[in-house]
Amino acid sequence: YIFKVHYEYLGLLEVPLNNLYKGIPIQESARVNGFNNGIIQVKIKPTKLSFYEKEKFTFVQHDLIPDIIKANILKIDRDRSVIILNSLEFLKSSPVERSNTRIKPNKNIHAILTKDNKKLAEGNIISISEDSISLKVISKQDNILSMKDFFHKELNIKFLLANDKNFLSTIKLKSYIFNIVDDHIILNISPNASEIKKIRDYISMQQNELLTTLKLELKQ
Repeated sequence: YIFKVHYEYLGLLEVPLNNLYKGIPIQESARVNGFNNGIIQVKIKPTKLSFYEKEKFTFVQHDLIPDIIKANILKIDRDRSVIILNSLEFLKSSPVERSNTRIKPNKNIHAILTKDNKKLAEGNIISISEDSISLKVISKQDNILSMKDFFHKELNIKFLLANDKNFLSTIKLKSYIFNIVDDHIILNISPNASEIKKIRDYISMQQNELLTTLKLELKQ
């Protein structure tokens, strides 16, 4: 309704779009070209379209909207530099405004999840922050369903983390299963001060690399 009123009475509406590019928050201004039957058409810079082709949804904000809106990306029209959005959903908080930055590693980080030194599962870390890890299980022998027996129990996750000099440090963290979705185990972690610093340094290094990649892509 808010989009309809301002599109019809105030003309074209400028709204910020928010996304995460491999863990880095990206915000840009988009112009609303049309709104009808719950479908929004927004125009952005042609150089930014490639980022949205890799995403299934985006987040829309405006000062006149009380909550951030999550919108599915229905279609991308490269000829007109237009993104067509639908399935609008109001959110109380934005995933792109987390207190702790979450990053997707650019290389596989193999990890082993254990309980009392007994292996429960192994896989690759697909995202990491100071307080959580998402582990994609890769071993066919690991029974994901049985992992539900370990909810709220203290586990350990062990992996190697690189620094900016390409040295690897062994990280072993206390962890608790927060959720299990398909072959993904989401863990809450409890790093000590030294481990937090290593995770922060790794995230910062990854962000710098991704920003360099972003700048190169935008120049193309």
